[in-house]
Amino acid sequence: MDNLIAEFMVFKTNIKNEIDRLNLMFSLDSDPEIDTWSLDIEDVDHVLRVASISKTPNEVQSIVKKLGYECAELD
Repeated sequence: MDNLIAEFMVFKTNIKNEIDRLNLMFSLDSDPEIDTWSLDIEDVDHVLRVASISKTPNEVQSIVKKLGYECAELD
């Protein structure tokens, strides 16, 4: 059995309120390739953290941008 480790990705977004977070939740929760995620709307960068074994940062950014939000990977 392979011991796969999820990659943790961190993004700066413009997701600022609970309605926006709920909008994002439906997309991220329904994606079987996303293991877990969190959003800190209180942080100045509105930080989105995503853990996935197979998703790339570009794929996560694409999901967020399709919903109409900005999303840039943080180092």
